[in-house]
Amino acid sequence: MISKLGYPKSLLGVEKSLADLSHFSFCKSEVPKRRVDVVCFDKALARPLLLIECKAEVLGEACLRQIIGYNYYVKAPLIAVASNSEIRTGYWDIKNNSYEFVEGLMSYQDILQERSS
Repeated sequence: MISKLGYPKSLLGVEKSLADLSHFSFCKSEVPKRRVDVVCFDKALARPLLLIECKAEVLGEACLRQIIGYNYYVKAPLIAVASNSEIRTGYWDIKNNSYEFVEGLMSYQDILQERSS
């Protein structure tokens, strides 16, 4: 992520508590005591930009549901699931009122450009 896709090391966190990442009006006791594997912060807004859940197994529906569930509390604009063999990045599609997943992971610069347009 850092060398190939340009993610700033200083904006990445590992094994972060959902309660610590939740910046909306959830009471801390409502947020599950779970941790997201990787989070990338948006420097300008100081909020989570991307949540990533890493898996040893083949990615399936359960993996997607897990990261979607985590993002219910965090509200990051992008989520992703990653295994040894694949990465899927998801974003909320307003038209379809659901998450859409695409293969791969965008560069940090591409994410920032996408967000500003």
